[in-house]
Amino acid sequence: MAKKQKKHNQAVKTTHPKNKHENQPAQSKPVKQVKKERGWLLATAIIIITLHGILATYLISTYPSSQVYVPRPYILPILIANAFIDVVAGIAMWFWKRWGVILFGISAVISAAIGLVFTGQLMVIFYQLIPFAILGYIIAYQNKRQYFS
Repeated sequence: MAKKQKKHNQAVKTTHPKNKHENQPAQSKPVKQVKKERGWLLATAIIIITLHGILATYLISTYPSSQVYVPRPYILPILIANAFIDVVAGIAMWFWKRWGVILFGISAVISAAIGLVFTGQLMVIFYQLIPFAILGYIIAYQNKRQYFS
């Protein structure tokens, strides 16, 4: 009897899969779409921050500096590139890209350093870094951090 049982068990093992679902194709679970709602405060902040880079470039490049001498031909292309980076960062933030926020932060630090060297005024640092601080506060206040990917 034990021999018959052993043959039956071997036959069962070879004909039946170990797991019931082994031979079935894997079905993926439906992914829920999260509706990312920007809100008027964050949308306004992103638009103003994007325009801020262009305005900062204009203000720093037209500053009449008699105390600090920095050759204008070298600073102006850097400022224009920095304004372009601000626009790219604003567009990336509009499409919920985390690298857009990081890029804007880097751009704000670079712009503050250039403005400080070029104008010699300490207020330039606040003018450049306060918009980034406000953006960070708005993102944290509205709990929008998880939407940026």
